[in-house]
Amino acid sequence: MHPRVLAVGVIGLLACSHSPGAHTTAAGSGSPGGTGGTGGHAAATTASGSTGSGATGSGATGSGTATGSSGTTGSGGATGSGGTGGIPGMPTVFYDFVSADAAAFYQRQPTGSVTFGAADPGAHDGHAATLLFQGNTAAVGPASATEVGTNAALGFGEYRFRVRLATCHPDEDLVNGHFVYHNDGLDHDGNGIIDNDEIDIEILCGQPGFLNLTSWTDYTDDAHMRKKSRTIDLDTGTLHVGVTDGYGYDAADPLDGTVDPSLAHPGWYDPAAYYEMGWDWQPDHLRWFIVLGGKELTLWSFTDATRIPQHPAPMLFNLWHPHDHWNEAGAAAPAQADATLSLDWFAFTAGK
Repeated sequence: MHPRVLAVGVIGLLACSHSPGAHTTAAGSGSPGGTGGTGGHAAATTASGSTGSGATGSGATGSGTATGSSGTTGSGGATGSGGTGGIPGMPTVFYDFVSADAAAFYQRQPTGSVTFGAADPGAHDGHAATLLFQGNTAAVGPASATEVGTNAALGFGEYRFRVRLATCHPDEDLVNGHFVYHNDGLDHDGNGIIDNDEIDIEILCGQPGFLNLTSWTDYTDDAHMRKKSRTIDLDTGTLHVGVTDGYGYDAADPLDGTVDPSLAHPGWYDPAAYYEMGWDWQPDHLRWFIVLGGKELTLWSFTDATRIPQHPAPMLFNLWHPHDHWNEAGAAAPAQADATLSLDWFAFTAGK
């Protein structure tokens, strides 16, 4: 997801007032080699609602206690509703995307629609949020994304969500974006590049077996950026490593093209299924994961603290059309049919 100037400030606002926060939007483009373009765009200025009461958490600018409404199966501990979706026991913030949760998110839908609380028998409670991108839409880039993002900025901790991806023909492409993002246009660390705090899991609708993972710390433009990225082909366990400070494909990286047998899960993807995934974001390390067959699989453990975002950011989900295919050469055709990214639940656990 690459917004390029996407959004946000405020920190460990970990809880709930159900009041929408201000946000700004910025366009961006995807890139080859699994670098992706974030479609995020939001500056959170207020805490958002939690579905469980009594969650307490501290943030970069102070501490606070969440007083949100109780979960659908009982109050306390932000447990939210029950079901078979593998929901964590005691998250700091939890949303199961029922209608009432819409107030805790900003929404953008220039080429589609957003629905909270849509009936869905595959969701843990029978309801989900749907992000629809209209078929045969030629608009390119995150500025045209169907998108939702938390009004509250979150900080270090575990981000875990259960989603069903939008899929399309292999010749077509839409980006299923799941990411945190903060970019206020300033160079806080004085390195000459605008700070860009962003962590991504981006999956193309035409290549759902490829998971594009990226950690961004700086972005001014495509020639002035700092990131670390990796694309994992989960069918074969093959790793593809993107260049560090620019777009393109880095065949010189020693890990590029290598195979990790522990990541090989041929035939894993089911377009009708929900998948649980996310990352653990700490000041000195990042770990991306996905749950397959009931077991949590670590996709990438990254420990270079100089390339890990350090500022709080909101959580965003979006669906948008890139100009080019990311993992191969050529222009990406828009999806001819309507495509939908479905969100079952999102859980954030501070400082885990």
